[in-house]
Amino acid sequence: MDTKEVIARFEQERQALAMMDHPNIAKVFDAGATPFGRPYFVMELVRGIKITDYCDQASLPTADRLQLFIAVCQAVQHAHQKGIIHRDLKPSNIMVTLHDGVPVPKVIDFGVAKATQSVRLTDLTLFTQFEQMIGTPLYMSPEQAEMDSLDIDTRSDIYSLGVLLYELLVGKAPFDPETLLRAGLDEMRRVIREQEPPKPSTALQTMAAEVRTNVAHYRQAEGAKLAGQLRGDLDWIVMKALEKDRTRRYETANGFAEDIRRYLANEPVTAAAPGVAYLFGKFVRRNKAALSVAALIVVVLLAATGISVWQAKVAIAAKRDAIAKASAERTAREESEAITTFLIRVFESPDPARDGRTITVAETLGRAARQLDTDLASQPVRRARLLETVGHTYVALWLGRDAISPLEKARDLRIAAFGPEHPETLTAMAVLADALDMSSRQQDAFELRRQVLELRRKALGPEHRDTLTAMHDLAVSYHTAGLLDEALELQEKILPFSRKVNGPDDPSTLRVLNNLASYYFAKGRRKEAHTLLAEALPITRKINGPKHPATLLAMTNLATSLDVTGHPEDALKMREEILPLTSEVNGEEHADTLRAMNNLGVSYSALGRVDDALKLQEKILPLSRAVLGPNDPDTLGSMTNLAVSYRKLARFDEAIELQKNALEFKRLHLPKNHPYIALAVENMADCYRDAGRLDEERAMRAELELLRSR
Repeated sequence: MDTKEVIARFEQERQALAMMDHPNIAKVFDAGATPFGRPYFVMELVRGIKITDYCDQASLPTADRLQLFIAVCQAVQHAHQKGIIHRDLKPSNIMVTLHDGVPVPKVIDFGVAKATQSVRLTDLTLFTQFEQMIGTPLYMSPEQAEMDSLDIDTRSDIYSLGVLLYELLVGKAPFDPETLLRAGLDEMRRVIREQEPPKPSTALQTMAAEVRTNVAHYRQAEGAKLAGQLRGDLDWIVMKALEKDRTRRYETANGFAEDIRRYLANEPVTAAAPGVAYLFGKFVRRNKAALSVAALIVVVLLAATGISVWQAKVAIAAKRDAIAKASAERTAREESEAITTFLIRVFESPDPARDGRTITVAETLGRAARQLDTDLASQPVRRARLLETVGHTYVALWLGRDAISPLEKARDLRIAAFGPEHPETLTAMAVLADALDMSSRQQDAFELRRQVLELRRKALGPEHRDTLTAMHDLAVSYHTAGLLDEALELQEKILPFSRKVNGPDDPSTLRVLNNLASYYFAKGRRKEAHTLLAEALPITRKINGPKHPATLLAMTNLATSLDVTGHPEDALKMREEILPLTSEVNGEEHADTLRAMNNLGVSYSALGRVDDALKLQEKILPLSRAVLGPNDPDTLGSMTNLAVSYRKLARFDEAIELQKNALEFKRLHLPKNHPYIALAVENMADCYRDAGRLDEERAMRAELELLRSR
């Protein structure tokens, strides 16, 4: 292999992989060549075993295997959203490792197949390593078996996920590896492209009794009953993923995972052919107790003629709904394919005029936005969708200024196509407001959010989910502008509506709970804030699990509440629990980890453990400046906390210097009457007092009085 060419492919793929940041994807850190010219990847070390071995060794029942598989789907979905296809998903590329006794799947080798092979990936794999790579064809999609990797898209990974799920459920792949090996290359390709595998339940029923008993044992089930568990929904789900025609597979890994969630919740799955009997059977299983009495009444009251009429009406309605659904799905599929094709083309098109200089993601997105002005000039709706995709990506990368132009164009196209009150137009306006807010154009964001709320109330009503989202966004703008009373009043209106419309356990309701609690704190209503935060944590933990970022945030907020309501020991205990969890999930130099360290330092300081606090805070500040930037609010908070520790140790000059820098930044970037400026002035005055610099303290106190009088 030509080393120079391989290194170029390695570097291109490394840049793409660097975009991914997901707890279930192993990271690729670097790529290069040794002094002897051998190319290499530097990858995250995952200490674990392949997912199928783990499930069998732990004797996981079917439901637990499905939960693990959902996490794998979420990882694959994250990669697909970044324009990256794995191309070689199989059990040995999905490792399971334990974190505090909890199994965590990690997908490894993302993009390595593409980076380490030339365009004819499948050809090389099969011909040069036929015997060694027999595991790969078992998980290979029919389109990969065509030997034309140019036509591979994300649905190829969906097929491989289907094979993996098949093996997790049945204990073997859809096709027998020894039979494929004996068949030879051409027959192997024909089988993969044309032969339909048996359904999982059928595969179990046709096993030898001894083998079936062994498979059931590893799933904590009875051999005779395991096939029955798979028959129906799970058969349909697996076979949909294994469709030879990729247009009939799940469109996304998320869609695949959602169907499994529906199965686990006894809800109708989309993979089924949803006849009336099927849907009714699902309803009965979810509502056995309530329907047991009702069924007796129905049997007595319904006459044969009434049943026939009812069935006819249901059939007509079902047919009408099916046609409408098929049309909507076709439109969504066409848009999804257009977006995927466009983004893959953009991200896989290096610019030869760059002389080897690294092409950033921002530059690539900019080129994409410019290309849309000519490529889709005659298709305004699709152009708007792709511009929104570019804008969303900018926002996700915290490049708000770059997002504004494509999002403004998308909004204008939506208005021209649908009018100002259409839900898609209002969504485009809301996303644009987020980009404006992120770009320090808070006043523009505020005005746009107020407009969105007004239009959504008019078009959708006051209790619609989107209207509540618009109210929440406007409350955030009020808070950013220092208008705490207005923000608090709006959030108090949102909470009962959100509980009613979205449910008490919905993420949007939890977000309102947390924001309302923070506003209560800002107004000194600590008891009310604490009540809300104590309510939010167990719900968040139940929905997301113990290590989810939302759970860690809820713990952080509750620890703060414990601190200010007079329970510093409980706050310290919780913060000592938060830091290792956050560090494990995000790494030591992540913004959330730095905040957790900062908060722990505050607890140490409050309880008189000044040396422990100082040791932690002196470690945090340079990391925060490097990772978040010198003017980031969290960096400023680190400066203030370190200044407090310096004051307690009588290191007044160092404390004053830190507080002065923090105050100057806040004066420069916040409204004059913002409460954070008053707080910084008060901290400055305290520093001068402790240092015995009374004239300067008096000047600060006078400024503080003036600020508070406003």
